[in-house]
Amino acid sequence: MTKMVAAIPGDTITIKQDQLYVNGIKVDRPMDLIVKLHKKPGAFDRTEIVPPGHVFFIGTEPHSFDSRYWGFITFPEIVAQATPVPGFGPDQEKFVHETLGPLL
Repeated sequence: MTKMVAAIPGDTITIKQDQLYVNGIKVDRPMDLIVKLHKKPGAFDRTEIVPPGHVFFIGTEPHSFDSRYWGFITFPEIVAQATPVPGFGPDQEKFVHETLGPLL
């Protein structure tokens, strides 16, 4: 699964009314996991400090299962880094083909 790291060790995360704040700054991303899980508003509300050796991650979709559901993850649990491709055209297709082989 691919998730984005939203907070690192020492950061303070606050979830209030399904809105994420990191060190007091609102993360402009809708987070409607409570709807998917049929939870009451505020079900994931909390304030915590990310412990050493851990990260708080969020999904790319509002209803994604992420650290709100699973909790913090440890550094060894991060197995790869994804890099977004801003656009996909002939140059990117050539790069992917040369790097990974032909696309099926």
